[in-house]
Amino acid sequence: MKILKQQYNVLNSMIDPEFRLTPDSLISLTQDIFARYCSSHWCGAFDLREKNRMWIINDFTFRITDAMPFWTESIDIETWFSEKPAIKLRQDYRLSQNGKVFAIGDCTWAVLDMESRKPLAASDVLPEFELHEEIVLGTHRHRFPQKTEHLLTYRHMTNNNDKDFNYHVTNVSYANICLGALPEDYLSSHELHEFSIKFLQETFIGQELQCQVSRTATPDLWTYDMTSDGTTLACQAYAQYGEPYSREGILDRNLPFRNTNKQI
Repeated sequence: MKILKQQYNVLNSMIDPEFRLTPDSLISLTQDIFARYCSSHWCGAFDLREKNRMWIINDFTFRITDAMPFWTESIDIETWFSEKPAIKLRQDYRLSQNGKVFAIGDCTWAVLDMESRKPLAASDVLPEFELHEEIVLGTHRHRFPQKTEHLLTYRHMTNNNDKDFNYHVTNVSYANICLGALPEDYLSSHELHEFSIKFLQETFIGQELQCQVSRTATPDLWTYDMTSDGTTLACQAYAQYGEPYSREGILDRNLPFRNTNKQI
């Protein structure tokens, strides 16, 4: 199997106030299909745990190229591995709705020994995957912009809602902290076009994460430096915002489950 294809529906828990799929839900879906792919090859998270190993995520980048789908709508996700793994495994993916692509991205994974907390060579501990040599973003090496001016510091005390099945803070929580840090009036008038994050250090429940948000020389391009307890750099990210892709609302769509006889 070169490419795994999976259809998902946008659930109520995945939407923003405009009833569209949220970026953190997009992240979660791309990681769900990664888990399905690996589990089909007997190297899912539960398989690795039996061998005292675990999956860790090194980085991910995605680009939103069109309007996000609405609640209840179905989307198709394709994922594949585009390079033969050495230490790390590189996942590429594409999200579409009715054949129209609305997001693309990539992700880098590694296998960690749970005792030493050191990465193992993926080529030694994983099965040989069939490759599909398409790199959707053109490169897996994403350059981070230089910050020019500090804007604000956002603080988050980690709790059990941030914990993943490896018992540390989940990568989606880091992304959520970054993407929620900018002021509400800015976020309500701009739409995320691209996001990239690289993870540098594990953090655990009960630690305070401090997210330093800075401007760059490019309009609407922001950088994020997140530390744990004010000292250790846990991750770095950037986000490019822009104009909304669509002004269409959910009531402009045909909702097939609706009663054809409007009663109110």
